[in-house]
Amino acid sequence: MVPGTAPSRAPVTRRRAIASLVALTATTAGGTIAFQAAHAATPYETGIGEQRRIALQDGSSLLLDATTRVRVIATAARRRLWLAHGRIDLTVAALTVPFTIDAGQGT
Repeated sequence: MVPGTAPSRAPVTRRRAIASLVALTATTAGGTIAFQAAHAATPYETGIGEQRRIALQDGSSLLLDATTRVRVIATAARRRLWLAHGRIDLTVAALTVPFTIDAGQGT
């Protein structure tokens, strides 16, 4: 190396460029699928002083207290609930698929 010059970098090979592109594509696709799954959930909401009982597709039932907002996916293959705010009473149907609940930050 000549003093005062930047070190030379190894040339980017076609194989390395293709591998990087494949990794980027897989990461983007995975993120897109996760985003779509979260937003494909059915939203439920109650207003001030309102309560609402919901029978879910998997046999579970959900009671939403006043001013509650949730999104739910409840099928035989996947069961997940996102609690945006409020309070719920959930009766979970006995299936082998776990029922995952995301309650955000202290809601």
